[in-house]
Amino acid sequence: MFGSAPAPAPAPKAEKDPIVGLDVGGTLFYFRMSNLIKSGSDYFSKARLDKEVSYRDSHGRKIIFIQRSPERFAYVRDYLIAAAAAAAKSGDDKEEDVSITLRLPPNDLVLRRNLREEAEFFGLPGMTAALQVSQTFAPSQTNRGVLYWLGTNRGSSDKYENPYAMGVVNVTGWMDDEEENDEEDMFELARFARSRETFVHYRLKPVVQAVKKQPGEWEMEQFSCLQWCKHANKRLPVIVDFLENTIMVRPTHYSLRVSECMGLAGDWNLEGSVDGKSWDVLHAARDDDSLKMDEGNDEIKAQLTKTLAFYNDHVQNDELSADVLLTILEQDYRHSWKLDPPPTKFYRFFRLIGASDEKGEDACLHGEGLELYGAVYEE
Repeated sequence: MFGSAPAPAPAPKAEKDPIVGLDVGGTLFYFRMSNLIKSGSDYFSKARLDKEVSYRDSHGRKIIFIQRSPERFAYVRDYLIAAAAAAAKSGDDKEEDVSITLRLPPNDLVLRRNLREEAEFFGLPGMTAALQVSQTFAPSQTNRGVLYWLGTNRGSSDKYENPYAMGVVNVTGWMDDEEENDEEDMFELARFARSRETFVHYRLKPVVQAVKKQPGEWEMEQFSCLQWCKHANKRLPVIVDFLENTIMVRPTHYSLRVSECMGLAGDWNLEGSVDGKSWDVLHAARDDDSLKMDEGNDEIKAQLTKTLAFYNDHVQNDELSADVLLTILEQDYRHSWKLDPPPTKFYRFFRLIGASDEKGEDACLHGEGLELYGAVYEE
């Protein structure tokens, strides 16, 4: 005689906040039902959790089978728990209204892409948004932002290289339209790679050297010609392109340095674009004298020459003297602007373009050393 088959585990008595199991690809994850609901996931609606059951475990608890990767779902689980806790603390059960930081291996872009797929599957827009940002940069005394980070091979190298020379960004604009602009001042010099490099270069350019023939003097070896005299009155854009959407930036601040002529003496816009065709104004600089030099570059020269003479009285070393001068240029002749309101979109293209009255008094724009700060999307 054969014994009868064991009876299935009975359903537990109704609980106010029952435990629910999710069988994700053969691995069990347990949650309080309230946590799944408070997470804001479209997938884990109360109607589905009340109705759906694939089987019950040995304790009689409801199990729902989901055919997804358990390894990826482990990150989703952490997010669901954190989102539910944050929503409960704020008193708002909307997942998209809370900010959650995901702990992921650095520079694992494949994992980020895979987890964005999971976030979309489970209806978690907040998780999708969190996974868009792989790096964040804020203004600091070092003036290191997105472009510097690219110049260190996305932070993997201690050695900095120019991001334009590396081919990770392109610098283009008015100087590439020969038919329209070949009569503009500095057109030929602006086309050279060195002007493009200097426009996005960190503090190691322009190179400042002590002039040995005249102790206590100095000269500028390299500067950008992309923005020049009268460019505030002209709509001559200089564009930085992060190339093929592998990098996009949602900026919060940007900074520029000046070293020539009257500096930034006119009005200008910083603008962003997703496709290089339609542009959003991110910052409209009007009557901004942050980097305006009333006495032209004689103002810089006077300050640096005085400092260099004092320094050379104590240390006779041209290399160290040049470093001191560069430090002063970065501290006193660079400025950062906050974007208010901060953009909500990620952009591939950024451009600086004059905005003074085209028929008004001539006004210089001599910006260089562009740096961007904010959130980075990597693909």
